[in-house]
Amino acid sequence: MAFKDIIGHKGVINLLKSYIKEERVHHTYLFVGPKGVGKTTVALNFAKALNCENLTPDTEPLEPCDKCRSCRAIDEGYHPDVRVVSLPMEALRKEINAMLDVCEKTEPRFEEALKTLKMIFSFKLEPLFELIQDEFPSETKKEVRGGIRNIRKLFENSSIEATSSQNKLIIEQIKTGLKELSEQLPEKRELGIEVIKAIRQSAYSSAIWGGWKVYIIGKAEVLTREAGDALLKVLEEPPERCIFILLAPNVGDIPPTIVSRSHIIKFHSVEKEEISHFLREKYAIDKDLAYALASLSEGRPGFAIKIAKDEKLKKARENTLRLLMDMPLNPDYSLRAAERFSEIASQIEEGEDKDKIQRCLLFASSFFRDLLILQLAGNSSLLINYDKKKSLERIHKNYSLDFLHSALSALQRTYRLLQPGLNFEEQLCLEVMFLDMLGGR
Repeated sequence: MAFKDIIGHKGVINLLKSYIKEERVHHTYLFVGPKGVGKTTVALNFAKALNCENLTPDTEPLEPCDKCRSCRAIDEGYHPDVRVVSLPMEALRKEINAMLDVCEKTEPRFEEALKTLKMIFSFKLEPLFELIQDEFPSETKKEVRGGIRNIRKLFENSSIEATSSQNKLIIEQIKTGLKELSEQLPEKRELGIEVIKAIRQSAYSSAIWGGWKVYIIGKAEVLTREAGDALLKVLEEPPERCIFILLAPNVGDIPPTIVSRSHIIKFHSVEKEEISHFLREKYAIDKDLAYALASLSEGRPGFAIKIAKDEKLKKARENTLRLLMDMPLNPDYSLRAAERFSEIASQIEEGEDKDKIQRCLLFASSFFRDLLILQLAGNSSLLINYDKKKSLERIHKNYSLDFLHSALSALQRTYRLLQPGLNFEEQLCLEVMFLDMLGGR
């Protein structure tokens, strides 16, 4: 992907291109905007443009070539001088999920799958654990280290002369080890000082490939105070040909001392028509579904793309809407509805339990919001779930306005209770939500 392939943000992209053309690249950028709007995508393409081996400031159009060693390495996540720094546990889970995804799609090319798994393990998962191991409680660190050691031994014991059935067995063993590893990871939602110390040490060394060193710090709003202070020291005396790109929802989420040393770039929501067109072109999905996903994304292309690409997430949306359409409007059904809702959320692969439930809560909110729109305005063009238009038009009169307002209030309350960092029990929250919802008719 190059700049030209990004959905929206043309003004931001032209501004970043002008910095390269005029050779006035800033040391620190602060990209602010909603999650999923495209901050990381633009940051990675900026890094590609700075390091592309076939690009100079005079090149027209100024686009990464997507073919050179540097561009390919950034796309595949192993460029030695370009790092995306995210929450340690989330980053580790992401690599585990990437490996599990390869394990699920191996047949019949087991040897090729094994090579891909080894590359992810050797270049991403294992180095990442070494970087963040101090973030773990001592007992958990010991267990995770043991799990990683066992997976490494499986790779070491594999052979290029192994038969297809032998490779298949090794992949199954790796899959089992990865699932056990995932269960051992603690939930920790902050960027600690150990990660920033490692960045600081790396930043002052020379670029391995001789270009620009780029550090993209995702979720910079969860930097601990100590981590923020450590980062500030680097920003005050920035290394040559090294840039930091901090990503956050709002400027106010970042300490003023860091903001004052950053060049702020604001990202705004993308038009739903542009997102819908991209989904139809890229993923060849139905026009009505593309429009529904674009509407559901609220201007965040990343959110729409995630659903379009992830069959299990797409199925979770379908099942959530089906559950609510078929749900008896009776308080006696509350516990069963809560159990089924939790089952649907658990089928989503990526993310922690609360993240999965929150996604289903968003799907549910869109359902009741659509019914309310049909009740009040009668205008189906305003629907989010446009692909379900016929079903929604058929059933919307079955619900009173009081019920719809009660349902939306219960959903919003539950969504707030299940925010990261709060320790409310998920299943109890869902049971109370459905009791409030079905008792409010």
